Amino acid sequence: MPEPGQLLLERRIASGSDLDVLRVCADGSVWSCANVSASLEDGEWTFTRGLEPSWAHDTDIPAGALAALREAIAASGFFDAEPEQHPRRTVIHGADHTWTAALDGRTHTVTLHGVPEVDAPAVTAVSEALEDALDAADEAG
Repeated sequence: MPEPGQLLLERRIASGSDLDVLRVCADGSVWSCANVSASLEDGEWTFTRGLEPSWAHDTDIPAGALAALREAIAASGFFDAEPEQHPRRTVIHGADHTWTAALDGRTHTVTLHGVPEVDAPAVTAVSEALEDALDAADEAG
């Protein structure tokens, strides 16, 4: 199975033993892997946990949207954000969101512990830019 290429941006969500990873490569290819799968059969959701994660190619971000994503990462303040962000109070069933970006020779990781009770403006800006890039990929089809 092919592996993703050079990292641009990765979002890793861990909740209990569940893991979901989305990676955007420097070439604009988007990959995902998870140890949980979901399927809808006869109107009922079925979840299978404990799978061996393997990478799957999801889509490709168009060149213009990829450039906008790079610009948003650079302008967001992400590389100056504190690497660990914790909630101000105890969070039950919160998830850890770990974001890693590699751009212009710099690599930085920020982990938000206890999402949704914690956030960081730089991560929010990067997350919104990622959603815009993925929307552009969907539109390009």
